[in-house]
Amino acid sequence: MIQADVVMAEPGHCRALYDALEPEALNFLRVGWGVDPLMGIEAAFRASPLCWSVLLDGGIAAMFGCASGYMAGVGSPWLITAPALEAVKLRFIRQSRGYARLMLEEYPVLTANVYRGNKPLIGWMKWLGFEFEDVDEMFMKGVLRSWDCRWF
Repeated sequence: MIQADVVMAEPGHCRALYDALEPEALNFLRVGWGVDPLMGIEAAFRASPLCWSVLLDGGIAAMFGCASGYMAGVGSPWLITAPALEAVKLRFIRQSRGYARLMLEEYPVLTANVYRGNKPLIGWMKWLGFEFEDVDEMFMKGVLRSWDCRWF
């Protein structure tokens, strides 16, 4: 059985995740965040008081977290997955509500603009209960409010 652990993210996990990503995921970061992928991962890590890494058999499979949003009480969640996460995807998704609960305790409103091509992030956010609205042809805005969340 695969050893899967969710741990507090460390600076070195940024480079390890970057090295584990496929070209398509790197492109999502380039397009969605408008920056060099490694710089984006490092910036997300630094901006996120809540930040975790998913380790599989000691190697990194994902990082996720929540940065402070544009105003008090609003957080901006994010998730970056490497191909290795597929091995434990359902387990991660089921267990992620506990981490989303921590985000909602810190930030009662979670919101993020999501690149429409980023299916892993959209799927995770839908599982958590985010509602989506169109921003433009490339992006959607996802919102989850603690007072509307059935499982919080």
